[in-house]
Amino acid sequence: MKGVDKLRYVSKQQYVFLRAELAYSRDQGILSQDQVERTLALYAIKPGLSFVRVMLVIGAVLVGLGILSFIAANWDELTKLVKYLIIVGMFISFMVVSYKMSEKYPKTSRSFLYLALITYGAGIFLIGQMFNFGGHFTQAFILWAIGVFPAAVLCKDKLVFLFAQLLLLIYIIGSLETTGFAYGILLIPAGYYFARSNPSDYLTFFNNLLVIAAVIYLGEFFRVEPVLTTLLLFVIGNAAFYKLQQIYKVQGTLLFCITGFILTFPGIWHIGKLSPLSTEISIAFSIGYILYLLWLVKREYFIPLVFVCATIFRYYVDLTYNFMPKSFVFISGGVLLLLLGYYIERSRRKVVRS
Repeated sequence: MKGVDKLRYVSKQQYVFLRAELAYSRDQGILSQDQVERTLALYAIKPGLSFVRVMLVIGAVLVGLGILSFIAANWDELTKLVKYLIIVGMFISFMVVSYKMSEKYPKTSRSFLYLALITYGAGIFLIGQMFNFGGHFTQAFILWAIGVFPAAVLCKDKLVFLFAQLLLLIYIIGSLETTGFAYGILLIPAGYYFARSNPSDYLTFFNNLLVIAAVIYLGEFFRVEPVLTTLLLFVIGNAAFYKLQQIYKVQGTLLFCITGFILTFPGIWHIGKLSPLSTEISIAFSIGYILYLLWLVKREYFIPLVFVCATIFRYYVDLTYNFMPKSFVFISGGVLLLLLGYYIERSRRKVVRS
C-alpha cells in the first residue's frame, strides 16, 4: 500500500477481532468501506509454524544425529586425516547444497543449513577430542556460537539466531566455573541489533536472559558482593517493566519480583558494616517491597500479587516454626495458603471482568 513503510504483524485472533470491530464501526456509519479496507491493509497476520518447515527441521536434526552417530561408532577405526576430511567435507557439502537450493526450494535449503551448523558444532567437539585440545568445555560452545551468528544474520533466520543465543547462554553460565574472562558476552549487543530488523518476542526474551546471565557472571568474576548484584538486577527488572513492549514487562516483573524476594532474607545483607543490621535492613526492604507490590496489584498486575503472598508466607514460617507445635504450623500454613489462593483467584476474576 502506498505511503505505508512497514506492515504491522498481529496474531490471527487479533486480526479477526480488528476486522470485526472495523466492520462494526462501518455498520454504525463511523467509518466508510474505503477507510476500513485502508486500515486493514496496514496489518498482516503473523506467519505461523509451517508444517513443512517443522518436518524438514526435524528431518535435518535426525539425519545430522544419525550421521554423527555413525561416525562416532567407527571413530577409533579412522585415521586423524580421514576424520578431519569427513567433518570438513560434510560441512562444506551441506553448505553448498543449501546454497544451490536456496532459490527454488528455500525451506529444504534451510534444512541443509541446519545440518551444516550441526556438523560444524559436532566437528568442534570431535576435532578437539582428536587433537587433545585442552580448555574448558565452554570454549567449544563460544566457537560454535561464533560460527552460527553470521549464518543467522546472512540468512535472516530467527530459528538459527535463537540457537546461537542458546549456545551463548550455555557459554556464559558455564563460564561461572572458569577463571578467565568470558569475552563472548561482547556478542550480546548483536542480538538486539538482529531483533531490531527481525522483531520477535522469543529473540527479545533470550536477549534479556543473556543480559541477566552476563550481570550474574560479571558479579562473580569481579567478586562483587551478591547483595549488590541482586540489587542491580532488581533495578534492571524495574527498568524493563516500564518499557512498552509486553515481553519486557513480563520479564522485568519476574526479575524484580524474584530478586526482591531474595533481598527479604537477612543473610544476603551480611556485608561489611551492614552485617550487624542485616535483619533490620531486610525487614525495612521487605516493607517497602510489599508496599510496592501492593501498588502494582492495585494497578491490576497479577504476578506481584503472587510474590506478596509468597513473602507473607515466608515471614509466617520464619516467625512461627520455632515457637509453635509443628503440626499446627503446617495446618495453619496450609490454611493460609488456601486463603491466599482464594484471594488470588478472586483478584484475577476482578481483573478479567474489568
